[in-house]
Amino acid sequence: KTSKKMSRPSHQWDTSSGKKHMTIENEIELSTDQLPIIVDPLEAERLIEGIKMFTLEEVGTSKYLEQHRYMEKLNLQAHQNAMYNTDEYVLEAFLTFDKLQVLIHDLILIDVWKESVFPLLKEELTGRNNMRLYFILYHEATVVNLLEVFLYHKHVVESGGEKVMELVDYVAKKTSQVEWEWWRISRQIEQ
Repeated sequence: KTSKKMSRPSHQWDTSSGKKHMTIENEIELSTDQLPIIVDPLEAERLIEGIKMFTLEEVGTSKYLEQHRYMEKLNLQAHQNAMYNTDEYVLEAFLTFDKLQVLIHDLILIDVWKESVFPLLKEELTGRNNMRLYFILYHEATVVNLLEVFLYHKHVVESGGEKVMELVDYVAKKTSQVEWEWWRISRQIEQ
């Protein structure tokens, strides 16, 4: 009985060649005219023009979740436009229809909902497969992400008016919460 030694197949992680690092290459090179359009400029304008402010009682309704779905699409398109340095028509439509203030209101609203309403529902909904609740909670990240892309531009910050101060308060509050959690966890580890 002869024993054959099996050789390992070579691959990018093979260190026998003397290379110590894997190289990552961008396999797809797209020109800006080849990019997939998530939301075209006309649809973006239509969606943004229809964005409205909701009340605390309306959070989680079908209309609210439908607007969340639109925001997701607009967020992806805004990031794509910024990433490839193309026409930022999502950003411009938000400014044209004066909807930046609605975004900031939406962010504050979901924060208040998480503090005031969510604790009341949390126990009742534990263990259920509740996608509606997930999308409500995820909406905050969507709005923050969209604002992140927009607020890179000075003219957007300037057009935010007094609502920008509410955004500064929101960021300060979230930063303080993170610092408090960090302190609390570090104290638990020390003990």
